[in-house]
Amino acid sequence: MKIMYLTAEGFDSPNPNNQLAMTMIDDFLTADIGVYLVQSHKKGIYPDIPDIFLNRDGFTYDIIDRPVIDKTNFIRRYLDELSYLWRAKNVWKRKKADIDIVLLQSNPTSVFYIWLLRKILRKPIIYSVFDIFPGSAYDIGVIRQRWICRILNTIQKLAYRWSDKIVVPGEDMVDNLVSMGVESQKISVIANWFDDRSVSEVLPENNRFFKENDIHDDKFIVQFAGTLGYVLDYHTILDVAELLRNEDSIIFHIIGDGNQKEVIYQEIAQRQLSNIKTYPWQRVDIIQDVYSGCDACLIPLKDGVIGTGFPSKAALLMACHRAVIVSALENTKYFKMIQDNDIGIAVPSGHPEKLADAIRYLRDHPQRILEIEDNAQAFSKKYYSRSYNTAKFISLFHELEGRRDDHV
Repeated sequence: MKIMYLTAEGFDSPNPNNQLAMTMIDDFLTADIGVYLVQSHKKGIYPDIPDIFLNRDGFTYDIIDRPVIDKTNFIRRYLDELSYLWRAKNVWKRKKADIDIVLLQSNPTSVFYIWLLRKILRKPIIYSVFDIFPGSAYDIGVIRQRWICRILNTIQKLAYRWSDKIVVPGEDMVDNLVSMGVESQKISVIANWFDDRSVSEVLPENNRFFKENDIHDDKFIVQFAGTLGYVLDYHTILDVAELLRNEDSIIFHIIGDGNQKEVIYQEIAQRQLSNIKTYPWQRVDIIQDVYSGCDACLIPLKDGVIGTGFPSKAALLMACHRAVIVSALENTKYFKMIQDNDIGIAVPSGHPEKLADAIRYLRDHPQRILEIEDNAQAFSKKYYSRSYNTAKFISLFHELEGRRDDHV
């Protein structure tokens, strides 16, 4: 069996999903499932092909150059996506005879990918949806015209209809898709996992992120590490930091990059928030050091985001024996999961003062934070591990393997 993993991203550029893709492909190859990777090349910061794939039996690839475009320039970005999918089509159609199943990673133009795949390739398609597009793009300001969102939403429904299987990382996303008319039996929940073979808690004295950045663990560190983009409610982080600016024992770390980075940095300076330290995106090989480098992690997302996506950093933090403090809508399954399983603290969105109280509470109750961390780590090992979740993809492949002739 050979899987084509078709993505608009690439390993050369920093991306929170690179670790997921790398471990997933590795497990497919180990299970004697061939992988044909079609990906882009943008920034060239890292190698296009990770060392772990070099000289592996069953692994082939094609790489397509793309320009770097600001995500705020929606029209230019969308046109570039269309250009990329057409060029990608020109390479994968030559490998048609070798491909059995397609695993398509979601992007804003997925519906056109799926149309071409059905028309030319005629093989089963698994549509992996990290973010439901256009989702909350209007609410969070990425798209400014509501009518554009409505048109895109109507087009996107075709992608769900034409896919054989749809994979999402969160239960709230299932509810969202079903409300849009997607058949529930087509949807599988496969969580954004952590690599249980390499990710675990790193103690402060061994922490490479601490050593490389001269960080000391003499304060209660509240962290946000990840993409500094539109889905992040960064105003809440800054509001909480302002509420706690006189708490000398508490420091905030913001780690990452994204299209809102400069805006965030400017506002930190304008508010004179000296209790916030900023760090650039960190390399993949020290991810466990980064997430272990805090006492608690703040995950504030804008309203509507949980129904269209799922924060993968939560699983990594839990695996690193860390407590999460989430800000989300109370009626979401994500909120209830955190609360009901005692794996963090969930606070209704729009209440920075309650988040500040939660941080003070954890700082002042070290035994309580230890209990939450123990629960979170056990929960992550049970539901968010690499071995548990990549096996679900492999099961889907075998389920669809018998349907190949139906697409000819």
